[in-house]
Amino acid sequence: QIRDVMAQAANAQARLDQVTTVIADGFSSEVCSVYLLRAGDIGISRTDIPLLFGAFTFVYALLSYPIGIWSDRYGKTPFIAAGWLLLALVELGFSLDPSIVTALVLFAGYGLFYALTEGSARAFIADVVAVDAQGSAYGIYYTLTGLALIAGGYGIGRIWDQVRPETAFQVAAIGSLIGGLLFVLSIQKKKPS
Repeated sequence: QIRDVMAQAANAQARLDQVTTVIADGFSSEVCSVYLLRAGDIGISRTDIPLLFGAFTFVYALLSYPIGIWSDRYGKTPFIAAGWLLLALVELGFSLDPSIVTALVLFAGYGLFYALTEGSARAFIADVVAVDAQGSAYGIYYTLTGLALIAGGYGIGRIWDQVRPETAFQVAAIGSLIGGLLFVLSIQKKKPS
């Protein structure tokens, strides 16, 4: 979009204003930005976008606390693994051409992914790392998470631009599924026999 704005015959200030608007729109929701972009790409109107973000936020807020209680009671691993499997399904759903109703369900599913994984992953780190090393462990976790998001975002963006958005979401779904499976396998290896 920025390339399109820069190619316009408008004066420099008008192009700068438009680029700023494009960037602000892109950062309207850091968490859901690629999904919001996809919603616009498949024809969901800008006036319906707050409904989609609302579905994400409502489910995330509503379920985070009870899922946190359950993960304390039943263990973090099943909730983290279920979250990554769900994310793969959400991404696969976005590779299709969903209607506004389907997109609402997918955004709610994305909120459930966050509810399943955010608190459970943090608690998991606290469970497996000694108390005197938790600050370092969280620093490593967030550094690696940030680097993975940058690399993944770049890769998905390239696939989106060079191939097509549907393929980008299919690749993301495969990556989420592989990531969830690797997490489960790494936990299984560490369990005593």
